[in-house]
Amino acid sequence: MPFFTITLIHNQALNLPEILLAYKSQSLVPDCFVFVLDRCTDKSQEHIQRFAVSNTCIVIENTYGDSFMAGYCRDLGLSSLELSPTDVVLFLDGDCIPSRNLFRSMYSSSCSDVESLAIGARENQICQGSSNFNIDGREGTPWLKGKVFQRGIDNTVNAMCLAKIRMLIWSCCFAANAAAISKIKNINTTLGGRARMFSESFDGKWGGEDDYVGLIAMLWGVPVVAVNPEDCVQHIWHPPRTDNSFMHKAKEKYKQLHTYAIECNAPGLANAATDPQIFERDFFSKLRSGMPDACFGK
Repeated sequence: MPFFTITLIHNQALNLPEILLAYKSQSLVPDCFVFVLDRCTDKSQEHIQRFAVSNTCIVIENTYGDSFMAGYCRDLGLSSLELSPTDVVLFLDGDCIPSRNLFRSMYSSSCSDVESLAIGARENQICQGSSNFNIDGREGTPWLKGKVFQRGIDNTVNAMCLAKIRMLIWSCCFAANAAAISKIKNINTTLGGRARMFSESFDGKWGGEDDYVGLIAMLWGVPVVAVNPEDCVQHIWHPPRTDNSFMHKAKEKYKQLHTYAIECNAPGLANAATDPQIFERDFFSKLRSGMPDACFGK
């Protein structure tokens, strides 16, 4: 079954040599690498062009928007592909270095003729220069990921208590087969009027667009599988540039989605909190407890 990667790149010239080397060293190489350059002003494009000489690539330049256009760019990359129902797409960020078997694990976990998604673990690190890394002490990711990435348990998220808090913290990498992409697009088309996998409500914001995809998957019972804990990405997290206003938009979008799920009697509702306010309060409380005040505009 065909396999594609879509990597969002926003001024990642310092990281790209190591990241692209990790791409070439994968135990499973995709049929095509798709790179979406989001208004890059550094030498990111030069790195990608050199990589494209010896690898099958599609390179797209986004000039739309005046802030980080993560969801928009991922949809832009997706629009360059003609997918059959069993094709698999792995979404990556340009600041994540994959372990050698990550691509294979994500692909294998998403190969199915029914909709499914896969998430990989993340090792968070704060970048303080070209090669000086410190461990990222945020509690947001370990708070949830620690419940997923354990040995000897059912790694299907649907079977776990995560669904009760209705949120995944994605790992800067997740895979979806074409059937899942189609289902998520149909839901977003109904709610937003556009055939997008990542809701336009998050365009121009730092974060939230991929977590929203996870919420759709949970509410509509799309299987989400956590891959082997050793198959992960090293996320090079830079000093925060969070636009606090995205939280308000995220909350409103979650409420809208939850209301629509009730109207549709979505199969995942039984495992979801009945009151979105409870989810929002608990999630942002736990997130705030482990993140620097700078992330919240203080």
